[in-house]
Amino acid sequence: MSIKLKKVTLRYSEREDRIGMFAELDEGDGMVIWLTLRICRLLVNSLCKRVEQEVSPAQRDLELPFRQQKAEWQLRPAKPVVVEHAGAQHTAVPDSIKVSYSAQGVSLVFFAGNLHVAMLALTQTELRQWLSMLYRLFRKAKWPMDGWPAWISQAGDCRN
Repeated sequence: MSIKLKKVTLRYSEREDRIGMFAELDEGDGMVIWLTLRICRLLVNSLCKRVEQEVSPAQRDLELPFRQQKAEWQLRPAKPVVVEHAGAQHTAVPDSIKVSYSAQGVSLVFFAGNLHVAMLALTQTELRQWLSMLYRLFRKAKWPMDGWPAWISQAGDCRN
């Protein structure tokens, strides 16, 4: 059984050239999951396709940037998660992620080999907020932006 992540903060590490997902656990402990460019690109592709299925193709160009902005505006500033001393058992570099969708949102299960590392559940709004944070970190990292759909960059133009 994997560890359930309660609250997460995403940060880009230039030294690691990875995105660190710093997480609070139910037990009050902390965990760091390092997301590589390869894993992030797979996630972006899968999650953005899911978001696009929420509206008809005829409405995508107008509706998706609007819904993205709305989710971002609902994001409340919170104290970032800080993981002081994540030991080996609380640090992972997943090599695969299982994505499950439901009417309530999405679940991401992170794997290292055959080992279930952790699980993150996101509502539809939290999914959009998470994608927005990931988008900004891609830009900060100067990673390739070709996998991102136009609707998220359009919503991003309003943030700048």
